[in-house]
Amino acid sequence: WTLVAHWLKKTSAGTNSYDAKLSLSHNRGRSWSKAVSPHRDGTPTEHGFVSIVPVDKTTFGVFWLDGRKMVVKGGEMALRYCTLTRDGRLGTERVVDPRVCECCQTGAVVLDSGNPFVVFRDRLPGEVRDISSSMLEGGRVRRSQRVHADNWVIAGCPVNGPSVDTHRSSVAVAWFTDVEKHPEVRVRFSNDSAKTFGKTIRVDDGASAGRVDIVLVDADTAAVSWLKVDDKSAEIRWRMVHRDGTRMPSRRLARTLASRSSGFPRMERLGNDLFFAWTEAGKPPRVQTARWRR
Repeated sequence: WTLVAHWLKKTSAGTNSYDAKLSLSHNRGRSWSKAVSPHRDGTPTEHGFVSIVPVDKTTFGVFWLDGRKMVVKGGEMALRYCTLTRDGRLGTERVVDPRVCECCQTGAVVLDSGNPFVVFRDRLPGEVRDISSSMLEGGRVRRSQRVHADNWVIAGCPVNGPSVDTHRSSVAVAWFTDVEKHPEVRVRFSNDSAKTFGKTIRVDDGASAGRVDIVLVDADTAAVSWLKVDDKSAEIRWRMVHRDGTRMPSRRLARTLASRSSGFPRMERLGNDLFFAWTEAGKPPRVQTARWRR
């Protein structure tokens, strides 16, 4: 087994000045390699929102938001990619998209073709902040394309990125949008390795604040989680969604806070079980976990 971990390290007193760090373990986490950064620009700017995928038996693919161009006023955030081998060697940096939303998390998977596939909040002309995707084929970047044309115009980053999962040739993407002050969590399925996507399905029951995650439990069914916020409380909710638009009743996972300190809940599937992890904001904050048996 090889494990890879990432974290952020401040590089100066500036608010958005930090580097992404990567480290490898070959003994189930008992020891870790010397940390390296996928970016090698050396600027005191933002580098973060990392997604890591196992490309093959010897290599990981690393995506991150890179603010090196923002060292100059008016510079723009980019999405970049490089490889990391299991012996700690970094590959060539590549620009996946030169202009993206500044602080929304990314999501990535490896398709059944073996190609890394990434979803992210784009920054399109007119400050349209829709979800786009891109893929690397043979190490070359395929041009970004929108997952869906929400046409959400917002003059700033909503800090609310997408999530993606894959099961053989099936791919599902979940995201948050707030077009004309109608907040929604949406999902689209693909059955041809993200070449095309089916209809857009609304997932939430209203009062959504996003912070989505998605896990495919089989080729046609996804578990989607999100944060619901109303005037009195906030809670983490989730439900099963089928590619034909059928939705199971939503479930409450836990009560939480609407503040950023509650973070972004996460799900993973192991066999027939779903595992949840989320931050319980408090003093001190705690990470809580739960298991759901299908």
